Amino acid sequence: MGEKPKLPIETQLMDKMSTLLDNRFRVPGTNFRFGIDAIIGILPGFGDIVSYAMSSALILGMVRQGASTVLILKMIWNIVLDTIVGSIPLLGDLFDAWYKANRRNYLLFKKYHESNDSPKSLWASLLIVMALLILLLLALLYVIFIWIPTKLWNSPLP
Repeated sequence: MGEKPKLPIETQLMDKMSTLLDNRFRVPGTNFRFGIDAIIGILPGFGDIVSYAMSSALILGMVRQGASTVLILKMIWNIVLDTIVGSIPLLGDLFDAWYKANRRNYLLFKKYHESNDSPKSLWASLLIVMALLILLLLALLYVIFIWIPTKLWNSPLP
C-alpha cells in the first residue's frame, strides 16, 4: 500500500529535540510529562535565555525545512508566550511544563509538512524570523535584567 514518506533527518532531529525540551520525563504514577525546558527555567535569567535559544534553533530548523511565514508567526507567538510567562519565577516553570511550546511548534510544523508538497521560499521567512527573534531576545534581556529587578527592589530605572 502507500506508505507515508519518511520525514527528513533534520525533521526527525527536531522531533527528538522538542521531545527532550518538553516531554522527556514523566512524573511517576501520572501521565504528566515535562522536559529540560522546565528544569533549566529554574535558573533565573540564564535558564530563560538558554530555553529561548533552544526554541529559536528549532524554529530556524523549521524555516530551513520550508515552513511558511504564517506558520512561523504562529510558532514565534508560542515561544513569545512561553518566554514571557516562563520568566516569572516558579509560575513560569509550571507554565513551561504545561504549555510545551517547543512540542506545539514541532507538531504544527509536522502537520504543515505533511500537507504541503513543496517548501516555500527560504529568504523572506528567514529575514522575518531573524528580525523577530532578535527583537524578542532584546525584550527578554530587558525584562530579566532591568524590569524585574526594578520591580523586585522597587527602585527607579537607571
